[in-house]
Amino acid sequence: MIWMRHYPSALLVCTGAGSPFSEASVARALALELGCAAGRIRVEEASTSTWENAQQAAALLRSEQLSPRVVVVSDGWHVFRCMMVFRTFFEEVQPWGAPGPSRWGPPLREVVALLLYALRGRLHRRFLLRGS
Repeated sequence: MIWMRHYPSALLVCTGAGSPFSEASVARALALELGCAAGRIRVEEASTSTWENAQQAAALLRSEQLSPRVVVVSDGWHVFRCMMVFRTFFEEVQPWGAPGPSRWGPPLREVVALLLYALRGRLHRRFLLRGS
């Protein structure tokens, strides 16, 4: 988990629902296995979409009165949409793309998802206003 060296005081917020194991709980277990201290991890297990991931992470961090600055870690194909969604809820978002599978499915899914999120108004306005 290279990002831990770059952001030594950062908390890790693992998000995502799922059954029988939530994405958040699996991410937490992996983070612990990779050496992340348990005290640096927060878990949110209710969200079922990127929008809800951002919304719930923001609520969780606000409840602890923590910084509105985040590093978003996701697979390389998904990190751009994550960044654009998380900018709606956080002042500063630093994307961190992790390697993902090298297939056509993930990039095609992200193109469709970006279009749907844009149509629903779920991308930060700087994206929709050509970087302004």
